[in-house]
Amino acid sequence: MTKEVGFGAVLILVAIVCTMFGISIYSGNIKIVNNNKYYLSMSVLSLLAIASAVIGTLFLTGTIKLKGNSTGTSIINSPVAAPTYAPTNAPTNAPTYAPTNTPTNSPTNAPTNAPTFAPTFAPTSAPTFAPTFAPTNAPTNAPTNAPTVPKVLNDIIPSIKDGLWKLNLPVDINNNDSTNATNLEGRNKGAHKIIGTDLIDYENKPYFYVENDEVVFRAHSGGATTSGSNYPVTALREQIEGGDNYWSAQGIHILETQLRLVEVPLVKSDTALIKINSELNEKILAVMYRGTVGGIYINYNGNLNTQSNYVPYLLGQRLYIKVTVNNGDITCVIENLDTLDKFSLTWTSDYSTGAFLIGAYSFSSMFLNEIDSRKNNEDPNGGSEIRFKYINIISQ
Repeated sequence: MTKEVGFGAVLILVAIVCTMFGISIYSGNIKIVNNNKYYLSMSVLSLLAIASAVIGTLFLTGTIKLKGNSTGTSIINSPVAAPTYAPTNAPTNAPTYAPTNTPTNSPTNAPTNAPTFAPTFAPTSAPTFAPTFAPTNAPTNAPTNAPTVPKVLNDIIPSIKDGLWKLNLPVDINNNDSTNATNLEGRNKGAHKIIGTDLIDYENKPYFYVENDEVVFRAHSGGATTSGSNYPVTALREQIEGGDNYWSAQGIHILETQLRLVEVPLVKSDTALIKINSELNEKILAVMYRGTVGGIYINYNGNLNTQSNYVPYLLGQRLYIKVTVNNGDITCVIENLDTLDKFSLTWTSDYSTGAFLIGAYSFSSMFLNEIDSRKNNEDPNGGSEIRFKYINIISQ
C-alpha cells in the first residue's frame, strides 16, 4: 500500500465518522439542547465530512501525490514542486520524473482503489448531509427556551372578561382615602366601584393589581369605606344577571381559588377572605383569618363560634379553598398547601339565596378605638393584603 492510499483511506474514515456523529445528533441519540451549539456542531461535522471525502478521494485516485512521487498534484510538503503545476516548465521537468515513476505507481494504485471509494461516498454524503439537519430541530427547541409571558388579570380571574364581578376599592373615584379625616364619622364614605367589563385589564396600585402572576388585593386601615360599613375593603362581589342580585341556593355554584395572606392589621388582625352573603345580607359563609386563633376558620349561617374548626396558618403560606353550593348544601374545603393541613365542613344553608364575595375584608380601622373602646387605633397605612394565584367560578 502506498502512502497516498493510506492517507486517503484515513481521510475517508474521518468522513465516515463525522457522518455517523451527524446522524446520531440528527436522530437524537446525542442530545444538544442549545440551538447555537446544535447548528455549530452540525455545520462543522458537515464541512469536515465533505472535505475529508473529497480530499481522500483525490488521494485514492492518484490525483494528489505526497512528496516524492512524480504523478499528480502534490499539496503536502511540496512547495518546490512548481514543475507539476505550471505548463511552462513541463518540457524541462517532464523527462526527469514522468518516465521513472509513472509506470510504477499509476497502474497499481489508481485502478484498484479509485472505483471502491470515489463513486460510493462522495456523491452520497456531499449533497445529503448539509441541508438535512438544520431545519428539523429549529421549531422544536425554540419554544423551550422562549421567555415565559407574565400573566395578566384575565388569565388569573377568567370570569373578569365575562363581566361577572364588581370591584370595591378603599379609595374614592379621585383615589382619595380617609387618612385626612379626624374621626370615624368624618371618614371618606365614597368607596369607588368598578363594575363588569370595565374591570378588564384594570389596576389601581397598591390596592388592586397583578404582580408575579398573582392578583394583589390590599385594604389599608386608613381607606375609604361605604356609608354602611366602618371598615375598608378591596374585594370582588359576584354580579348576577348584570347586577347585585342573588342566585338560588338550590342550584350548583362553585368557587375555587389558591391564595396567600401576606399582611394583616397589627391591632385587630381579623380578615375575611371569602364570603357568601344572602339577600338579607346574612353571612351564609365567611372564611376568616384571626391571629389569636392561629389559623383559617369558617363561620357559617351567621354563627361566629366555629373557631375550634380551623387550619393552622402562618402569613405567606399557600392556601387552597373550594366552596361548593349544591341544592341547599354548602361544602367548604380549606387546605394549607405548605403544611398539608386540611379541614372540610358541610352544612345546610339557612337561607335560600346567595352571592360570592372574595378579596381582602379587613375588620380594622384607623378609628378602631371609636368602634371598640378596648382597642387602640390602627396605623392608617397598615392593613390586609391577599395575593390570589387564581380564582375560578361556576354557576348553574
